[in-house]
Amino acid sequence: MERKLFILYFLVSFLNLYGQQEPVDSSEFFFNLALRDANHEDSLQSIDLEDEQDYWLDQQNFEEQLLIESKEAYQIYINGKGLAYQLHFNDCSESCVHSKFYYNRATFYITQASLEAEFSEEEKQSIQVVINID
Repeated sequence: MERKLFILYFLVSFLNLYGQQEPVDSSEFFFNLALRDANHEDSLQSIDLEDEQDYWLDQQNFEEQLLIESKEAYQIYINGKGLAYQLHFNDCSESCVHSKFYYNRATFYITQASLEAEFSEEEKQSIQVVINID
């Protein structure tokens, strides 16, 4: 229950902050937020099923609200998540264990991302460092 309250508090605080002040470089902010969130989601295998289900519902609500607030920020965020998930799956081995919720959202992020933008190998390596891919 405390985890649910923390996630709800974080989302409300973030949305209030976002609504009051636009970051100087919102594209970088939302891209980095996507990478950070994708990294966190890779570690969800260690929580119980109910908490994970609540997390994904909160995440989906956040994304829907972001889409309402700014289609551009939403697409940048989804692109970041899609790239992070794609890179994770490129390196994922049989030691990777993820839930059906994770795979469902991963499919969504990868298919919805506009990955036409080419990333140099140097950019991909720096992104891999951010999301802790070995």
